[in-house]
Amino acid sequence: MLTRAQAPVESNVRGRDTSFLGYFAAIIAITVLLRIWYARNLYQDDGLWFTAAEEILGGKALYREIFFDKPPVLPLVYAALFKLFGAHILTIRLFTICYSTLVSSLLYLFGSRLYDRRTGLVAGLIFAVFSTTYISGDMQSLNTEFLMTPFYIAGAFLLILSVFGRERSRWLAFAGGVMAGIAFQINPKGAFDLIFFALLLVVARSRDDAKPLKYVRRAMKVFALAVAGLAAASLPFVAWLFATDSMSRYVLYVWKWGFRYSSYYPAARGAEIFLHYGTDYFLINNTLLFGLLVVVGITISRRFSRTKRVEGESREFFNTDVALLLWFAVSFAGVAAGGRFFAHYYFQIIPGLCLIGARGLHELFSWSKSRNGITRAAVLILLISGFGYTLVHSHSETVALALNWIRGRSTNINRETRLAAAIVRDIPNPADAVDRPGPEEIRSNGPRARAAEAPADYLFVWGNWPEVYYWSGLLPASGYLSSQPLTGLPADVWYGSEEYRLILDDKTTAAARAELLGDLERTTPRYIIDELGLRDARFSIMAYPELREFMSKYLRLTSESSAAIYIRK
Repeated sequence: MLTRAQAPVESNVRGRDTSFLGYFAAIIAITVLLRIWYARNLYQDDGLWFTAAEEILGGKALYREIFFDKPPVLPLVYAALFKLFGAHILTIRLFTICYSTLVSSLLYLFGSRLYDRRTGLVAGLIFAVFSTTYISGDMQSLNTEFLMTPFYIAGAFLLILSVFGRERSRWLAFAGGVMAGIAFQINPKGAFDLIFFALLLVVARSRDDAKPLKYVRRAMKVFALAVAGLAAASLPFVAWLFATDSMSRYVLYVWKWGFRYSSYYPAARGAEIFLHYGTDYFLINNTLLFGLLVVVGITISRRFSRTKRVEGESREFFNTDVALLLWFAVSFAGVAAGGRFFAHYYFQIIPGLCLIGARGLHELFSWSKSRNGITRAAVLILLISGFGYTLVHSHSETVALALNWIRGRSTNINRETRLAAAIVRDIPNPADAVDRPGPEEIRSNGPRARAAEAPADYLFVWGNWPEVYYWSGLLPASGYLSSQPLTGLPADVWYGSEEYRLILDDKTTAAARAELLGDLERTTPRYIIDELGLRDARFSIMAYPELREFMSKYLRLTSESSAAIYIRK
């Protein structure tokens, strides 16, 4: 399998190269047009990514001195980009555009090898579009799910080759494990590539002529090599964690907190959320759904066909279809883990959906060509209307942002956090400052651009508003960029209707608050913002006796901000 070679056609080489360049020019143009307009705003967890990276550049040790509940690669990438190009939103958005183009290129390469060149090109093209659809802000951010995508794709591709390509299967398995290991250090869900590999080895047994015991031994060896590859990719990060004395906090924040966070909701709630948001995703991205259903139908039809043997290219395509459908199913289990179904979680299945969708659309068009004109028109109308719905639903905001940018107008997307930032920077008429179109004017001339000189250079935010640190340009008065380890309360509980419950014990959170108190007494920030108290007074900074005593040195401001802002007396 997977060893097809295209027959050379000398007379068509120049035309094919021109067509290829045209496709990739289209991919780049689409990626820029659908992403660049988001370069003036922060979305979802951007505030945490930006602030953690700036703290790393300030000499702080990740985990030991900076709260961060994800593996280390993402903040290190942000820090490297900020070091090279400056800490600007545009820096990240331009890198994201380049990164998306890289993923499209990988899908082209892998689609060409797994199917044919046309399928690869279409897969890359539809990734440029569908990596931006559904909930725009989530899909525009350079989050952990998006950052792990090329490594997650490469891992799956190499592992598929190790199963069906007889040559160098062991090295391919090890290399696939390395790619999965890098993805794992970006997002723990990268390990789902190994789950997929294990299941693929089981499925592939029915297509292997080796004796059962011999096959099991060979499968165990290649799987062990894949695990070894993941471990090898993880070793440098483990060594770095020990070298920075951050391992204990890493285990607490990433794994102890992470496991409890993922099991916060019961399975029944996860199923309920999927019925709403999961089905919503596929209805909005209906073109991918159509392609998926076509490939599922073809695979089932061939599996139960009366013709027992499928030969040649059809056989190879059938094996590839099975492998990609299995990868999609395993990846969807990763999306579903924890029962939250946030929009950016879907990056784990988008690459597989693009490959499957490209294959399915090709088959659908081929089938429609053999039918009458009415059928062809119906298929075309269905696809065009569905795709139109996707664009209108997902990119109406993009059009509005583009028009505002061109006209030099500001938006209200980050108004609350920018208003708070203007207040703590002592800017006269903060509401007017927020309405100015320059996205980073508030943070200019702040302590990020010079040495910290006074308490006015420090700020502490109680809650989950780390983006205020970025907008204001002030230094965090503590490494606790989120109140989650201080209260034991996940930051997203406000999206549900259930009664809250804490996932860290009182001893752990009390120790964290004691450390916070020491940080605050050392830095004595001029301003403290209580964002969490806005959501529930039971978790306000004033609800904790040890912090209440410290807050007696502060006076609550009367301001336009919805959150409580305190100034030192």
